[in-house]
Amino acid sequence: MALLQRRLSSRWLLLCCVPSLGLAAPSSCYDADPFQQCQTDIELGGPIASIVSPSPPPSSPAVSGAAACAANPGCASLGLHGDCCPDSAGVRLGCCSGRRLATVAAEKKGVTIDDTTLQWCSSRIPAMWPNTAAPLSSARLFQAWSTQWPAERRKDSWEKLTEYAKRNGVKFLVGVPITCSAADDSQMWSWTKELLLMLGHEHVLGIAIGNELELLHNHVAKSCVTELWDGGRLWATFSSFVG
Repeated sequence: MALLQRRLSSRWLLLCCVPSLGLAAPSSCYDADPFQQCQTDIELGGPIASIVSPSPPPSSPAVSGAAACAANPGCASLGLHGDCCPDSAGVRLGCCSGRRLATVAAEKKGVTIDDTTLQWCSSRIPAMWPNTAAPLSSARLFQAWSTQWPAERRKDSWEKLTEYAKRNGVKFLVGVPITCSAADDSQMWSWTKELLLMLGHEHVLGIAIGNELELLHNHVAKSCVTELWDGGRLWATFSSFVG
């Protein structure tokens, strides 16, 4: 299940799985069946549902009638299936709304795809802005892949992301982390180049080397920050990437 949430610091929106917001244990997104794993719950101006079921109850009735995702245009346009209005847990998804919003310069805006969605739900990214008829045209990735993520999922996630980009004409801004590990940085840069080749130049807005580096000091040792900035490793790494 996913949610679009405004980022206060920019024009980008954050597309993320509900478990990353603390509404369910992370394992519920990873282990649930595809319907519950990657349903897209888009809330515009309304509260996030406080009850999230990781999987349908065994006695869930067959999909039919007004509750079906297919019977609700807002949910059907997102490619959702099963029951949505409400779902099998009794939660009414945001896409059930009949609201239709006017858009202003939608082609100049984009979404940020969070790490959880990239790993597990890259086939379920919406192609349209919620409650509008305007297509998404650009998206941002924090990173192409991480050494901390399951290696076996990388190619499949990238293939689905590439299919999404080519099917919908979406361009990506790809973040490239610089961390306290030179070996990890080298591996992630190698993966970034591999993903860029898969996407093709027509689906790449650009790359952001040192993505959100200003936040690194919040969760690493001071010695790492000193090495990167005062010791010159940041500039050396950047130069080796683009040289």
